[in-house]
Order: sequence, then C-alpha cells, then structure tokens
Amino acid sequence: MKTIPLEKRLFPRIYTKLPFRYHVIGQRHVSAARTKDISASGLGFVAEKFIAPATNIRLEIGIPLKTVNPVGRVVWSQAMAHSDNYRIGLEFTKINYKERCELADFIDERLFQMIKKG
Repeated sequence: MKTIPLEKRLFPRIYTKLPFRYHVIGQRHVSAARTKDISASGLGFVAEKFIAPATNIRLEIGIPLKTVNPVGRVVWSQAMAHSDNYRIGLEFTKINYKERCELADFIDERLFQMIKKG
C-alpha cells in the first residue's frame, strides 16, 4: 500500500517574488532580495552569500499597503547549482499576531485569485 506524505506546514505557501530587505542580527549590512515562496510562518529566497542555519535575521517585507517586520531563523541553506548564490529557507520566530494575520490575508487573497483564474 502506498503512503501519502503529510504536509507539515501550518499555513499555505505561495510562490511569488515579493521584494524585501533583511539583515543578520548583530551585523549592520542590509541586503535586498525577493521571495521565492512565502507563508505566514516563513519564506524561501535566494541570497548572494551563504547564511548559516540557525542564523537570526530581521526582515522588512512589503505587502500591498503594509510592511511586516518579522524576525526569522535560517532553517536550511543550500548552494545553487551553476551559481554563486544560495537558496535559503527561513522560519519566522518573532512576528506579532496582527502582522501574521495581515500576511495570511495577503496569501489567502493571492490563492483565491489563482483559483479564480483557473
């Protein structure tokens, strides 16, 4: 009998390129990037430099008419083939309830639009 893997994520994830700024906590340098995917509990992106797992990062993510400012922790970092860049997976560790709801509403609206388009 074939088993079906269970989805471990608590929130739906969408694939979208949202611009955001971030900096590693304890460092001054601010970098800009775009999400590859995002949910109300974390995001994926491409970084130009390696960021080690367990690194804490402060983010500034622009969603329509709002900016959310969570703190996240790098869960995984993987070198990209044929590139000097790294694919990063990050989970939000500090995000206030209102901002998480705003982010979840934005994602729900995008999902609704995708379903509506077919």
